[in-house]
This record gives sequence, structure tokens and C-alpha cells, in this order.
Amino acid sequence: MKSRILFLVDHKHRDLPALTLIGCHLERRGFDVRHVALGNELPVIANFDPQCVVLPKPVYDLERLLRWRLEGRTLMVIETEGNPQDVTFELKIRVPPDVYFFWNRGMADRYRPQLDGHSDTQVLGFMRSDFPHLRLDGAFPSRAELLARYGLDARRHTLTIATSAQDSHFSAERVRQKQRRRTRSFSKTADYLEIVANMRELRDRTVDFLRRITERFPDLNVAVKPHPHENAVFWSDVIQKMDRRNIVLVVGEPINHLLRVSDLRAAFNVCTTTVEALLAGVPSIRLFDNRMRPGDEAPWRERFASAGLFAESARSC
Repeated sequence: MKSRILFLVDHKHRDLPALTLIGCHLERRGFDVRHVALGNELPVIANFDPQCVVLPKPVYDLERLLRWRLEGRTLMVIETEGNPQDVTFELKIRVPPDVYFFWNRGMADRYRPQLDGHSDTQVLGFMRSDFPHLRLDGAFPSRAELLARYGLDARRHTLTIATSAQDSHFSAERVRQKQRRRTRSFSKTADYLEIVANMRELRDRTVDFLRRITERFPDLNVAVKPHPHENAVFWSDVIQKMDRRNIVLVVGEPINHLLRVSDLRAAFNVCTTTVEALLAGVPSIRLFDNRMRPGDEAPWRERFASAGLFAESARSC
């Protein structure tokens, strides 16, 4: 009988392609693999009865983790967000997994005091980093196909922006609720209220930037992709109010689609998509808020200008 492995998928558009690729390799080696949305796994576990459950992070529903451990299932973590933006970042791991795969040695060393004697830890790298490889070039539609789908002219340069302002849309009460949850889940982290303030400022700056760039460069394609957990309705309303044919919203698709059409790509702060863009050979810039130190903006201004596309807008950003 084949060994059965169940992957819990946090967000299908961000995480499912990479987990599917891992699953394909496991199936070739004789394993029986299933994928299910995080939170919807109980009926699948009852029917599939996996020997191994793969989690996207080490923090999850405590009752479920304890039950699976008592049932003798192997608990494994393959990080979906293994390069956190916080300088100080550490989760409270109440049920150490049997196996934990990290992106880098720095994060593995950070968790070693919690995991030593409990978990087998391995550093295997960034789970989505395979897709820029030429061998997987045919895994996604071509640039021309994607731009046609978006209604954009493939003969024009395309600026893409990946936003990460998911908490900026929260009400005051929801911010307080998440702050309390983070207190329970994290032993080390940045100030959550500062994180929200950063997201709101970057969101508003991006709205202003999009208005000016689409007006100044009407022959430039602009594609905006919100974070998978972000309120896409907000960005849809922003774009509709602009009423310009050269800007579109990209939702329900992996970041690889955005990178395929990008001549220049922008993202917030230290978003992980920057790594993916650089691996794919896409020139990249980062958007900052007012708390930058003097001179911090120089690298992205140079990158913006060196792309040879929007030097005038770079000086006015």
C-alpha cells in the first residue's frame, strides 16, 4: 500500500503551484498525495487517512495538531512564508512538528532552541524558486497570451505592481483582534500597529502613484496584483475610478503570471515576490513609506531609470 501524504494549502494562488510540483515528484516516487485548502481538511483526513500531514507553518489549530499527533500521523512543515519581513520574528511553537523544512539557515537557527530534540530540521530553500527555471518555462501561459487575457497591448512596455496592504483595510476592532492573536502566536515580532500604519501609507502612496503614472504615460501597460489575502475590491474600485484602458487588476492567478508580463515590477518594502522577480530576470523596485532613512531610495530610483522606460516618473515619485 502506498504511503499517503496530505498537503494543507494556505492560499491556492500563492502556494498551490509549488506544492503541486512537490506532490508530482512524490507521486513519481510511489506516494499517494492529496491537497486540500487549509481549514477544510477534516473530512479529507477521515476518508484519505494520511500517514503524513504537511502544514504551511508550525502554528495551527492546537486541538487538531494534538489529535493528529495522538493518531500517530507525522506532522511536517514546509514554510510558505519562510522569509519574514520582520527583523525580529519568531512564532511560539506549541506542538513541534516531526519534520520542519526551512528556506534558509538563519531561520533554522532561530527556531533550533524550540525544536531541538523534537524535530528533524532541514534547509531546502525557497519552495517557489523552481518556477523561474527554463525547464518549467512552459508551465504558465506566454506573455502574449496573458496580456491578451488582460486586454493589454503586447507591443507596449508593462509595469506591474504587487501590493501587500492586506491589513490596511481592517476596521479598528479587527486590528485589535489580530493584535491579540499575534500576541498569543508570536514570541518575537515587530509592532503590529506599525505594520498596519506602514501598509496604509504604502497603499495610499501606490494609489497616487498609479493615478500619475497612467496619466503621464498613456501608452504604458500597468497591471496591479494585490496580495492573495488582500481586499481586491478596494483596488478594483481604484482602477474603475481612473477609467483608463491601460491599467488592469490581476487577481486569482499566481505571481508567475505577473512576472511573465513584467518589463519592470514594483512591490512593497521587502516583499518575497522581489526574490521571485530577480530569479526570473525581471528588473525590480521597492516602494517605501516616509520612514525611510535619507538615501534609502537611491537603489530603486537607479533601477527605475536604468530600465529605460520611466525615468521621468522615477524623478517625481
